[in-house]
Amino acid sequence: MRFEPTLAESGILVMNTSMIDREPQRKDIKVIKIPANDVAEKLGNVKAQNMVMLGAFIEATKVVSKESVFRALEKKMTGKKAAFLDLNKKAVEEGMRLAREQL
Repeated sequence: MRFEPTLAESGILVMNTSMIDREPQRKDIKVIKIPANDVAEKLGNVKAQNMVMLGAFIEATKVVSKESVFRALEKKMTGKKAAFLDLNKKAVEEGMRLAREQL
């Protein structure tokens, strides 16, 4: 995995198991495995996999709140993009749920 060597001790590695099939080598990091592409596809659009991963990341790190992410999505997803707002919110929530199960 590309970023595994650069993680700090006790860092968090969120990996998309839909695309990565090998195990991390380090034992001093927290690994969260998310089948993001599979989840996004079940939600209706594989392109939402990035939102699934974002949800997992914010659940694991608490770097921002879900509400803050949702406000940003609402602000940016206007016009034709607005049709994908609910999908993206569901993807974030599903990523959060999957990460929560592993914490």
